[in-house]
Amino acid sequence: MGLLVEAMQKLSTVGYLASRPFWEDARGAAAREAAKRAGIALSPAILGNAFNEAEYERVFRSLNKIERMRS
Repeated sequence: MGLLVEAMQKLSTVGYLASRPFWEDARGAAAREAAKRAGIALSPAILGNAFNEAEYERVFRSLNKIERMRS
């Protein structure tokens, strides 16, 4: 997260793609804490139980929708 902030100094939010178990366990907690220390917000895109093309498309569409709402 720190490298992202250094590379993009006006960065305030980062999309974060993860499975629900990953997001809810210690790895997700560590990512959230790293973002907090770096002063940025994470916008989670949580994958459902299926890891297939349709599920990835659904998640990326949701990220695009969030980005358009912020613009």
